[in-house]
Amino acid sequence: MPFFLYQPPRQPPRTHPAQQPPRGSLLAPREAPAGPPPGESGQPRSKDIFPTSKGPLELTNEGAVLTDTVRLEYDGYVVTSDRAAYDEKRDYITFESNVKMETGQETFFAERIGFNRKTREFEATEAHTVLAPSRMGNRLLQPLLLWGKSMRRDGDILKATDGFLTTCDLLNPHAKIGFGYAELIPKKRITLRDVTLYRYNTVIARLKHLTIPIMEDVHYSYLPNVGKTQEEGYFIKAVIGYSLSKTLPGLLRVDWMQKKGIGLGTDQAYRFGDAAAGRVNLYTLNDKSRNARNLNGQVQHEQRFREIDARLSSDFQSNSYFAATQNSRTQNTNLTLNRMIGKASTGVTLGQNSSDSGGSVYRTSTYGLTQQLPLPKNGTLSFRFNGTDNLNASGTTRTGRIQENADLRASTTLGPFRAELVANRNLRNSTSGTSSGGSFFGGSEKLPELTLTTNQLKGPLSNYFSGLTLGYGDFLESISSSGTTGQLHTKRFLFQTDLNRKSTRLGKGGLRLDAGGGFRQTIYDGGYAAQYVVSQATNLSQPLGSAGALSLAYNYSRPYGGTPPGFRNDFASTLNGLSLNAQKTGGHASVRLSTGYDILQARQEPILGLRRSPWNQLSLNSEFRPSDSHLSRLSTTYDINSGKLTVLDHYGHFQRGNKFILDTSARYDPTVKKLREVRSILGTQFLDNDTRLIGNSNYNNITHRFDSNSLALTREFHDYEITLSYVDQPFGFRTEKGINLSFRLKAFPSPQTSTGGRYGTPLDTGLGGFF
Repeated sequence: MPFFLYQPPRQPPRTHPAQQPPRGSLLAPREAPAGPPPGESGQPRSKDIFPTSKGPLELTNEGAVLTDTVRLEYDGYVVTSDRAAYDEKRDYITFESNVKMETGQETFFAERIGFNRKTREFEATEAHTVLAPSRMGNRLLQPLLLWGKSMRRDGDILKATDGFLTTCDLLNPHAKIGFGYAELIPKKRITLRDVTLYRYNTVIARLKHLTIPIMEDVHYSYLPNVGKTQEEGYFIKAVIGYSLSKTLPGLLRVDWMQKKGIGLGTDQAYRFGDAAAGRVNLYTLNDKSRNARNLNGQVQHEQRFREIDARLSSDFQSNSYFAATQNSRTQNTNLTLNRMIGKASTGVTLGQNSSDSGGSVYRTSTYGLTQQLPLPKNGTLSFRFNGTDNLNASGTTRTGRIQENADLRASTTLGPFRAELVANRNLRNSTSGTSSGGSFFGGSEKLPELTLTTNQLKGPLSNYFSGLTLGYGDFLESISSSGTTGQLHTKRFLFQTDLNRKSTRLGKGGLRLDAGGGFRQTIYDGGYAAQYVVSQATNLSQPLGSAGALSLAYNYSRPYGGTPPGFRNDFASTLNGLSLNAQKTGGHASVRLSTGYDILQARQEPILGLRRSPWNQLSLNSEFRPSDSHLSRLSTTYDINSGKLTVLDHYGHFQRGNKFILDTSARYDPTVKKLREVRSILGTQFLDNDTRLIGNSNYNNITHRFDSNSLALTREFHDYEITLSYVDQPFGFRTEKGINLSFRLKAFPSPQTSTGGRYGTPLDTGLGGFF
């Protein structure tokens, strides 16, 4: 029975951007309706594929035989073998003996691989491959080794029969899993049937079915976890995989917590062919410490109706002790419908979000419609309608707000110009409840506006200008003044251009002057009001040796004239300032310095009681790195206006191979002459090379206490590791103090745990730099 490694119509599919399913979708992208699909490398497929060899081509009654280092290259694939036979009647090539196939994602070794030149399908027997963690899921710590009597790949799914897999790279693995049938879905799960678990070559257990999650986004461990925390007391938590059928894998979650009771949950996935898939996650706990029923759930369903893709997602929680506010209820539901025919697309979105906490209720409804059509000359026509309805109720107070708007856009090419027509209208801006009768700014309306833009100026103009924009539009905008509301209706003409940025070398020392600028003119209602904005940017730079530079920049922008009173669409600020930047690197050290001077502020009249502050703060950053494992970084900030040092930060890193790492950060406050905070992370081998200790501490010198402390002692074995951790976090939105014992198989994914505990970490110095 042939097993195919590759089916070109499905791997990888060619899709228009609008045909791609949303991130996290359970359905495969739609295939392109026309044209040959590309190869694995993304390039078009070759029209003719035939292997080459160092030996002679021997003609036979069936076709031909090649020997002596046979090689086939096509679409990013490379196949080599000792011998290849071509069957002309079947248009089929068989590679035999020491066959190696590189796909760009995996490397397969096999005794035999068959290749159909017509369909470009492969069949392999007695094959094995090594799958990198990045291919299967980045939470795996070691590559996955897979053997099979036969293998095939269907789309992105790898299937094998009569083989075994392991992550142990020894010749005789510590442990391996034998199977009659295996299906590997990258970054999702491994599904096995007729399973045999081995310790070396000794059979440990036999199972009809086994599912191993290899998801990238892992929220909890798939192995038992025990420990004690201030919130839960002693606890034991476990996740058990099960399968109701081949397309119905699931996880059963069982948690026992001394202070809270027993929590039960299920994560059930399902799939019905290529047209429907989804998952249902539920977790419930009768929390005896708060005398409240905790219920959390999430539902996601995707359905394909011919050219329509539907996606429904909903998540809810009631009295969840994982939420910041424990006695609360929230629900978020969203429905999207997308229809794609060629380059034309239609989308519908509906959403309902609600929360109830502490007697306050907040609800939001959203709805929208989008339509996009192609136009000649690489043009598009799009329409969008969006609406939002908010309600906020607390006690006897009820406030609401409804906003609806529509947007129409068309773009195409007219000679050297790119033409765009934009029309948008605020269909509804209203409030209700205690705020009824109020108004709010819903944005400027264009009824419509036409713009012509080109970057293809020719002749003498191209020597001075880099682009040109012309526009004419009809605008409507809501205004408010002295408690009154109204509307401003105006027509506007726009002319905008940018000067080519010129670079000039001054002298022979490397001094260089770069200059550019822009001009923008707007005229309203045939001259009722007018405004033009002149801007320019000049930079003078000088190299400092082979690894340094000094630059002085001057930026200017100023509006002249004015816009109609209350018209906010063309607001322009005034800028007039200098900035200085210098950096120098030499040997093992580097220095960076920056400051600036606001000329505009220096010229303004001083305000009584306030100090004029035209100077930007002077920042000095120095770094000393005598080796790759030693680093000291000092950051200082000096206020030139007041003549005072305001910030002094230090970060240090020391490392000795893989045996010892120490990172520290500290912030000194010169205004109070006191060290504010010290944070450190220590990692070291403990007792032997297979045991490591990680410590994290954050000391707040203002409150004279530790914001957090944690220790994790990990003993590593070839295939698994055991970690004993301790956390003491008196702050964060919930305190935590306790111990935790976790056991991890390197073949299984595991969540990334915070060294500050489950419920969030306190604020640190913000210095960064920790590895």
